[in-house]
Amino acid sequence: MVYSGRPHDRARSGLGCLLRSIFIALFGLALVALCGVSILFFQYYRVARTLPDISNLSQRASQFETTRILDRNGQLLYEILDPNAGRRTYVPLSQISPTLVAATTALVAATAALVATTALVAAAALVTASGAALLLLACAR
Repeated sequence: MVYSGRPHDRARSGLGCLLRSIFIALFGLALVALCGVSILFFQYYRVARTLPDISNLSQRASQFETTRILDRNGQLLYEILDPNAGRRTYVPLSQISPTLVAATTALVAATAALVATTALVAAAALVTASGAALLLLACAR
Protein backbone atom coordinates (compact mmCIF):
# COMPACT_ATOMS: atom_id res chain seq x y z
CA MET A 1 0.00 0.00 0.00
CA VAL A 2 1.34 3.39 -0.95
CA TYR A 3 0.88 6.14 1.60
CA SER A 4 -0.11 9.56 0.39
CA GLY A 5 1.44 11.10 3.47
CA ARG A 6 -1.89 11.92 5.04
CA PRO A 7 -2.50 10.85 8.70
CA HIS A 8 -5.83 9.29 7.67
CA ASP A 9 -4.10 6.66 5.50
CA ARG A 10 -1.63 5.75 8.25
CA ALA A 11 -4.45 5.31 10.79
CA ARG A 12 -6.36 3.03 8.41
CA SER A 13 -3.22 0.96 7.83
CA GLY A 14 -2.62 0.69 11.58
CA LEU A 15 -6.20 -0.44 12.13
CA GLY A 16 -5.77 -3.13 9.47
CA CYS A 17 -2.61 -4.35 11.20
CA LEU A 18 -4.43 -4.45 14.52
CA LEU A 19 -7.39 -6.39 13.11
CA ARG A 20 -5.07 -8.81 11.32
CA SER A 21 -3.09 -9.25 14.54
CA ILE A 22 -6.23 -9.95 16.57
CA PHE A 23 -7.44 -12.46 13.98
CA ILE A 24 -4.09 -14.26 13.94
CA ALA A 25 -3.91 -14.23 17.74
CA LEU A 26 -7.41 -15.75 18.01
CA PHE A 27 -6.51 -18.37 15.42
CA GLY A 28 -3.31 -19.16 17.34
CA LEU A 29 -5.24 -19.39 20.61
CA ALA A 30 -7.75 -21.79 19.05
CA LEU A 31 -4.91 -23.88 17.64
CA VAL A 32 -3.13 -24.04 21.00
CA ALA A 33 -6.39 -24.93 22.77
CA LEU A 34 -7.07 -27.69 20.24
CA CYS A 35 -3.56 -29.07 20.73
CA GLY A 36 -3.93 -28.91 24.51
CA VAL A 37 -7.24 -30.76 24.50
CA SER A 38 -5.81 -33.38 22.14
CA ILE A 39 -2.84 -33.92 24.44
CA LEU A 40 -5.14 -34.24 27.47
CA PHE A 41 -7.27 -36.89 25.72
CA PHE A 42 -4.18 -38.77 24.60
CA GLN A 43 -2.74 -38.78 28.13
CA TYR A 44 -6.08 -39.89 29.62
CA TYR A 45 -6.43 -42.85 27.26
CA ARG A 46 -2.76 -43.77 27.73
CA VAL A 47 -3.29 -44.03 31.49
CA ALA A 48 -6.75 -45.62 31.24
CA ARG A 49 -5.37 -48.36 28.99
CA THR A 50 -3.00 -49.54 31.74
CA LEU A 51 -5.63 -49.72 34.51
CA PRO A 52 -6.84 -53.17 35.60
CA ASP A 53 -10.29 -54.44 34.67
CA ILE A 54 -13.05 -53.44 37.11
CA SER A 55 -14.13 -57.06 37.58
CA ASN A 56 -10.67 -57.86 39.05
CA LEU A 57 -10.90 -55.19 41.75
CA SER A 58 -13.12 -57.26 44.05
CA GLN A 59 -10.67 -60.17 43.83
CA ARG A 60 -7.71 -57.92 44.57
CA ALA A 61 -9.49 -56.31 47.52
CA SER A 62 -9.83 -59.70 49.22
CA GLN A 63 -6.00 -59.97 49.27
CA PHE A 64 -5.68 -56.73 51.18
CA GLU A 65 -4.37 -57.64 54.62
CA THR A 66 -0.90 -58.74 55.71
CA THR A 67 -0.65 -62.43 56.57
CA ARG A 68 -0.14 -63.00 60.31
CA ILE A 69 0.98 -66.26 61.91
CA LEU A 70 -0.29 -66.65 65.46
CA ASP A 71 0.38 -69.24 68.17
CA ARG A 72 -2.40 -71.16 69.92
CA ASN A 73 -2.83 -68.32 72.45
CA GLY A 74 -3.33 -65.70 69.74
CA GLN A 75 0.13 -64.14 70.15
CA LEU A 76 1.76 -62.89 66.97
CA LEU A 77 4.68 -65.06 65.86
CA TYR A 78 5.41 -63.75 62.39
CA GLU A 79 4.01 -61.42 59.69
CA ILE A 80 4.38 -62.04 55.97
CA LEU A 81 4.57 -58.69 54.22
CA ASP A 82 4.02 -58.04 50.54
CA PRO A 83 7.28 -56.44 49.29
CA ASN A 84 5.31 -54.12 46.97
CA ALA A 85 2.47 -53.17 49.32
CA GLY A 86 4.09 -53.30 52.77
CA ARG A 87 2.22 -53.86 56.03
CA ARG A 88 -1.52 -53.63 55.51
CA THR A 89 -4.19 -53.85 58.16
CA TYR A 90 -7.92 -53.54 57.56
CA VAL A 91 -9.46 -50.74 59.59
CA PRO A 92 -13.14 -49.81 59.26
CA LEU A 93 -13.84 -46.20 58.38
CA SER A 94 -15.66 -45.73 61.68
CA GLN A 95 -12.36 -46.35 63.55
CA ILE A 96 -10.40 -43.76 61.55
CA SER A 97 -10.15 -40.30 63.09
CA PRO A 98 -12.37 -37.71 61.34
CA THR A 99 -9.41 -35.33 61.50
CA LEU A 100 -7.28 -37.75 59.47
CA VAL A 101 -10.08 -38.17 56.92
CA ALA A 102 -10.46 -34.37 56.63
CA ALA A 103 -6.68 -33.87 56.31
CA THR A 104 -6.43 -36.50 53.59
CA THR A 105 -9.34 -34.96 51.70
CA ALA A 106 -7.81 -31.49 51.99
CA LEU A 107 -4.44 -32.74 50.76
CA VAL A 108 -5.98 -34.41 47.72
CA ALA A 109 -8.02 -31.28 46.93
CA ALA A 110 -4.97 -29.02 47.31
CA THR A 111 -2.88 -31.27 45.07
CA ALA A 112 -5.60 -31.31 42.42
CA ALA A 113 -5.89 -27.51 42.58
CA LEU A 114 -2.12 -27.14 42.28
CA VAL A 115 -1.99 -29.40 39.23
CA ALA A 116 -4.87 -27.52 37.59
CA THR A 117 -3.30 -24.14 38.35
CA THR A 118 0.08 -25.24 37.00
CA ALA A 119 -1.52 -26.48 33.79
CA LEU A 120 -3.47 -23.24 33.42
CA VAL A 121 -0.37 -21.08 33.95
CA ALA A 122 1.63 -23.17 31.47
CA ALA A 123 -1.14 -22.88 28.87
CA ALA A 124 -1.41 -19.12 29.43
CA ALA A 125 2.35 -18.72 29.03
CA LEU A 126 2.29 -20.73 25.83
CA VAL A 127 -0.63 -18.74 24.44
CA THR A 128 1.02 -15.45 25.40
CA ALA A 129 4.33 -16.40 23.80
CA SER A 130 2.72 -17.69 20.61
CA GLY A 131 0.37 -14.70 20.44
CA ALA A 132 3.23 -12.23 20.82
CA ALA A 133 5.21 -13.98 18.09
CA LEU A 134 2.20 -13.96 15.76
CA LEU A 135 1.57 -10.27 16.46
CA LEU A 136 5.16 -9.42 15.64
CA LEU A 137 4.96 -11.38 12.40
CA ALA A 138 1.67 -9.75 11.40
CA CYS A 139 2.87 -6.21 12.04
CA ALA A 140 6.21 -6.78 10.34
CA ARG A 141 4.55 -7.19 6.96
